[in-house]
Amino acid sequence: MSTSKWRVVPSDLVAQWLEVFDAAWSQSSVRVGGVCPNCHERALHHFYIRHKMLNEWQSSSTFEGEREGVHRQKDAADSIEWCAHCNIYNYVKDQGAPPRWPETFVGVENGGNHTVASVIDAVMNHIVKYGDFRP
Repeated sequence: MSTSKWRVVPSDLVAQWLEVFDAAWSQSSVRVGGVCPNCHERALHHFYIRHKMLNEWQSSSTFEGEREGVHRQKDAADSIEWCAHCNIYNYVKDQGAPPRWPETFVGVENGGNHTVASVIDAVMNHIVKYGDFRP
């Protein structure tokens, strides 16, 4: 998937976009029930990439500030929200994942170095192959 295909949510739609995805946070599906503020289609998705947690040995050999940052939030994650119809997305760093969200997902391991396009590809390929992804 070419990253040029994807563009950031237009600034004039950010408030509406956030409203739709804030309401979807508790949904137990990668598919989001609202309509896209840009194209008005029901093609919204979201995915949470959990942060990699430090084990005890790593924790003892890590700077205090890094340990605090890692342990500050149990469900720490980055999220990617997108519309599969008009190809706009929002990438949010350091937010919480719903507690029910899986630790890893094939093609999107926690704490990995991922691009927006690679995460969307992995999730959409899973949906095509297996149906809706439900954590």
